[in-house]
Amino acid sequence: MRWYREMFRKTDFSEDAKKTLLKYFNRTLPDYGIEDCRKSAKFTINLDIAKLRLEAEKKELDFDSLYNAALEKQTAQNIEIVSAKARSRVSPLYARLLGWLDYKPAIPVLKAVLTDSLKNEKYAVDNKEELALSCKLALARMGNKKYEKEVIDYYKTVELDCSRFGSEFYEPMDNLFYINTRQSINAVLEFAKNTKIYQAVHPDADKGIVIPPCTAKPAVFLYLSAVIKNYPLEAMFGGRANFYGSRNVVAWTEEEFYLEQIPKLEKWMKENIKTYEIDNEKLFIP
Repeated sequence: MRWYREMFRKTDFSEDAKKTLLKYFNRTLPDYGIEDCRKSAKFTINLDIAKLRLEAEKKELDFDSLYNAALEKQTAQNIEIVSAKARSRVSPLYARLLGWLDYKPAIPVLKAVLTDSLKNEKYAVDNKEELALSCKLALARMGNKKYEKEVIDYYKTVELDCSRFGSEFYEPMDNLFYINTRQSINAVLEFAKNTKIYQAVHPDADKGIVIPPCTAKPAVFLYLSAVIKNYPLEAMFGGRANFYGSRNVVAWTEEEFYLEQIPKLEKWMKENIKTYEIDNEKLFIP
């Protein structure tokens, strides 16, 4: 989904779509899921229906009654199996979508996931931490100051290492941009205060290929263009810079065209720290 996130608009999601997203957090299956379990049970029983007919004859039982009893038992077993899988595989993306859509009916559900569901060892067994973070981010985006502060305080302890220009580098900024408040975006600016020089090692370093050293500041100031509407960044070739789409800001900081704009952008941010326009349409996901 990350590759298509630029194509999504909030208006693409109907009220029914939002309700369906919220249902994914439920511990019971929706009607269509139950019906699928019933169809699967019927298929299983029909594979060995001759054996069932023989059992009815031997026990002198009504075949239809025996069949229906077997169908209900197999359906119940299927529902339990599928429900268990559903509880263990709740996607963190659901929470991020609901927060981005500002779907207020999701607030008590997301809170319940954090305070109740995640205590269940069988719930989200493979991604508890990621789901918890996504729920907190979604709640923070929808106005929960407690979780906004918790996330911001956590990222104050993180060192943004530009030599790791994969998800480790972008995820802190993406999550803070996702919250979409002035406080969270200003928290990204704190990363720019890190003047430490980092050196990435190229996989073919033994062949003499060297990656230039970097500092976090230029990349941070360029990436701010992804979430600030009126940001005065000039783009190469007369086009519009789309670092949000390319996710390779560090590489662009090697271009003199962009590097020479950093002082101007830094000055602009200081002057417009309380008035810059926030883009709340973009969906920031890992």
